[in-house]
Amino acid sequence: MDNKELLATKYLQIWHNKSDQGQGEIDFSSHSHPENEIHYVISGDVEFNVEGYKYSPAAESLLLVPAHCFHGWIPRTRKLYHRIAMLFLPEMLDPSEQAAFLGLFEGGPRYFPNLSGLDIVFFVQSLLKCEKMEEPLRCLSLKCRLISLLSEIVLLHSTPLRELASPDNRIQGLLKYLAENFQEELALAEVAGRFNLSKNHLNVLFRQATGTTVHRYIRMKRLGLARQEIARGGHPEEAAYGAGFKDYSNFFRAYKSFYGSSPSDAGLC
Repeated sequence: MDNKELLATKYLQIWHNKSDQGQGEIDFSSHSHPENEIHYVISGDVEFNVEGYKYSPAAESLLLVPAHCFHGWIPRTRKLYHRIAMLFLPEMLDPSEQAAFLGLFEGGPRYFPNLSGLDIVFFVQSLLKCEKMEEPLRCLSLKCRLISLLSEIVLLHSTPLRELASPDNRIQGLLKYLAENFQEELALAEVAGRFNLSKNHLNVLFRQATGTTVHRYIRMKRLGLARQEIARGGHPEEAAYGAGFKDYSNFFRAYKSFYGSSPSDAGLC
C-alpha cells in the first residue's frame, strides 16, 4: 500500500492513496476526524462505509464525508485502488464562505458518480500542485483552489445523486446515540441494554454495519473532537478531557499513534 501525505497544514491535508490489498481486508483505514473530506476516486473496486451507509465508488467519482463521520473501505477484489483525499477544517473558510459551501457536508455522505468528461479532475490537480509552492504563496493558493473546487461541486447538484443503502434501524439509532453521548463514560452493557441487545449481538451488528468496534468508534470520535478544539486554539489537556478522555497520557499516546504528531504540534497555515 502506498499512503502518502502530500500536504499537511493546520486546516487542510491532502493524501494520495494507492492500494492492492487483498479482498475483504479492513480496519487499517477505518477512522473519523474533525475535517470535512472530499474523496476523489481515480480507480478501484472497493466498498466504502460511512456511518453504516455503503456504496461502491466508480472511477472518477466524488464522495463527500462530513466531519466526525466514521468511515473506512473494504477492497472487493485485488484491483488497484487509487484515490485522492482532501480534508479541511471549517475554520479554513471565512463565515460567508462557510455559509456557501458547508451545506454540502450536511445530512450525511454525498456521492457524485460518473464525473468523467467534467472539470473536477482539473480542480483536484490544481490543489495538488500547491505541494511544490513555498510560503506564503502556498497558503494563499490552497484556500483559493479549495474554494474553486467547492464551487465546482456546488454546480454538480444538478447531477442525479445515487442513493446509498441505509443501515439497519437499530444501528441508525445506536449511531445517533453514540454521536450525541461519546463524550460521556459509556458502558457497553448499558448501551446494548438500551437497544435491547446483548453485548455480543451489539458488537456483531455494529461491526457488520460500520467495519469497526464500538470501542474504536468512540475513541476516534473523541480524538477528532479534541483535535478540532486544539486547532481552534484550545489547550491540549483541556481538549482531551472535554472530548471524554479520562487520562491525558492515554489521550497523548492515542493521538500521536493516529495523527503521527503530538497534540501541541501545529501546521503552517
